[in-house]
Amino acid sequence: MSKIIDLRNEVPKRAARRSKSDIKKIAVHYSATKQGNFWSFWNNTWSKKNPPWQTGGYAEIVLSDEDNNDVELCYDYDMVTNGVGGHNSTTFHICGVNDGPFSPGQKKVLFERISFHLRNLNLSVNDVFGHNEFTNQRTSCPGND
Repeated sequence: MSKIIDLRNEVPKRAARRSKSDIKKIAVHYSATKQGNFWSFWNNTWSKKNPPWQTGGYAEIVLSDEDNNDVELCYDYDMVTNGVGGHNSTTFHICGVNDGPFSPGQKKVLFERISFHLRNLNLSVNDVFGHNEFTNQRTSCPGND
């Protein structure tokens, strides 16, 4: 059974905020790594960007099967994260830690979390996109599954 790990009081934040009503889409990502979590992504990638990112890339991260598909809550709706260039101010980003297709356990948790956010954001399933479905994105994220 997965659990929720609340990191929202620990993660780096930017000063600028958005309104929850600004969010029009949910982007699904995969990490392209077998393992990882917010802090490994922050320490190995996001903080090393030039210039360094002010926030991480994802508001939520569904960890791998090895980590029981636990969910890291990283940011509230009002924080813009850096998941899809040119779309971040209106998009909520959620990521599954995997370097291939999502496992059945991850899919279950991802669907649960996406459904939760669709209700809270008053969005429909038509507002959920893979990273690669946004305009001008040259990525295979989140894969083909």
